[in-house]
Amino acid sequence: MGRRAVASGLLLLMAAAAFMAGVAAPAAWAGPTATAVAAAPAAQRSPAVRPHSTALGYTAFVLDSTTDYVGEGQQLTFTPSNATITAYADATGDVVFSVAALGHSFQAVLAAPTGQSLALGTYTGVQRLASATQPRLDISGDGRGCNVTSGQFTVLDISYDSYGNLATFAADAQMGCDGYGPLFASFRLASTVGYAAVAWRPAPALPLGFTLPFATEPLGTTSPAVPVVLTNVGVVPLSVSSQISGIYGADFQIVASTCRDLGPLAPGASCSLSITFTPHALGERDASLVTAVGTPRGTYVLALTGIGTAPPTFTYPTAGQSNVDTTKAFTWTASPGAQANRFVVGTTPGADNLVDSYAISASETSYPVPALPTGTTLYATVSAETNGTWTLRQTVAFTAMAQVAAFTSPLQGALAADPTQPITWTTDSQDQAYYLVVGTTPGSANLINSGVLPATQSSYAPPPMPGGTMLYATLLTEWVGGWSHSQSISFFYQSGKATFTSPLNGARVATNGTMFTWSTVPQAQAYYLVVNTAHATLVNSGSLPPSRWYAPAVALPAGVAIYATIFTELGGAWSYQTITFTAGATAT
Repeated sequence: MGRRAVASGLLLLMAAAAFMAGVAAPAAWAGPTATAVAAAPAAQRSPAVRPHSTALGYTAFVLDSTTDYVGEGQQLTFTPSNATITAYADATGDVVFSVAALGHSFQAVLAAPTGQSLALGTYTGVQRLASATQPRLDISGDGRGCNVTSGQFTVLDISYDSYGNLATFAADAQMGCDGYGPLFASFRLASTVGYAAVAWRPAPALPLGFTLPFATEPLGTTSPAVPVVLTNVGVVPLSVSSQISGIYGADFQIVASTCRDLGPLAPGASCSLSITFTPHALGERDASLVTAVGTPRGTYVLALTGIGTAPPTFTYPTAGQSNVDTTKAFTWTASPGAQANRFVVGTTPGADNLVDSYAISASETSYPVPALPTGTTLYATVSAETNGTWTLRQTVAFTAMAQVAAFTSPLQGALAADPTQPITWTTDSQDQAYYLVVGTTPGSANLINSGVLPATQSSYAPPPMPGGTMLYATLLTEWVGGWSHSQSISFFYQSGKATFTSPLNGARVATNGTMFTWSTVPQAQAYYLVVNTAHATLVNSGSLPPSRWYAPAVALPAGVAIYATIFTELGGAWSYQTITFTAGATAT
């Protein structure tokens, strides 16, 4: 049978009671039992097969799998309380253990070399198939097994009753499967030899693979402690000793432990230890919690991982830089482990009144800026989101260098510019004059030809302009006696747009049941409603047929600025209106 390989690691033990808790046994499963049936070596065999009581000793089938070819990469303990365990010696003296439990079925075969009977002692060089010179060990179950096995087993107890039936048996085994593994196992039948087994329970519960992840932490910051609990689910006392190892082991620390200096851990007892993470360098930091326990496996390894991070740092501009060229994108370093970045520019530290990228990918470390005001100190801030918060940030002060005058309204690519509003642009004290042309083709002036405008002028009121068609505007700047500096944009003027009738700009609404309504536009083809905060989209209606209301089935967050935009499609072009409002716990 084939083997399914899965990354090895520390394995969670399903405690015996877990197979029965809260689950009624199906009619086909008669309940847990333990039996022993024939046969002993030929000289001892009885002609009759008789059941044997196991009430006087331990009966168990324990699996401790480091991979998933048997046991799903878990620790499984079967006893008569949660499974039917059958054990017998066949006509050749091979000992066969079988387990039937809710959702599980396993079998193990242990045999001495051909012609020999099992006896007390250790058998090495085991194989899956019978051999004249090699002992046999084969463990399979839940529909899986191995093609080639290796390893060893130790027989601790074996006896037969007066009928020649197997009476008592105890063995511990270590089996590799197709070169992988190993699988550790213990077999007991009415034996006074106890078995050792443990259950690891890291918090939070971990999936297969068993790497204990810690939150991303800034350098030198210590994480909350994460507990790991060890329980003795066997029947003999266990010795316990834990330590952290690995090249980054110094980043992890056992800060509390009830296992230390405890002495042997009694059957059924538990102890715990707590681990913290303090990164000393950027990036992923890995180590291992290694625990030595007196079980057949002996050593359990829990992988530990965390990420050390730091606030993003501007590489352009630098703090206090003057005459920053705003035609270049602002750049910064990445914060390892961040979920997102946000870049803003404002007239006060941390403000976003000039530029706001909103949440962008954590892999993005640059952002283009428009023309910025000159002659005053500005502030750029970059923030990184880690563990759901935006506490990692850097702010730098700078001044912008005078550039070519740039349009501030309309902007490049605007789909619904307002034809009733003036065309505006930035100015600079070193500029000498401006010249504005607007036309229906790039560089043309068939709609506006302003002539030379004074350096103090920053706007121009347009005449009636066509809507729903691409227009082209060029603004020239006279600088040091020349007109070589210019900016050109393309845009649409809106031909009609809907406006909100509820809520109104600046209103406060209820967090639930808010209905959005707007005025309609004759001959409009469709509407489109978007509601969002600075960091998340709350409503995206998709294209709506001509109507005047929309009631989203979503609660609005209280206490933050909310933005609503209603788009209007008219003549194949879209125009829009945006308002800002807030939501409260109750309607006003």
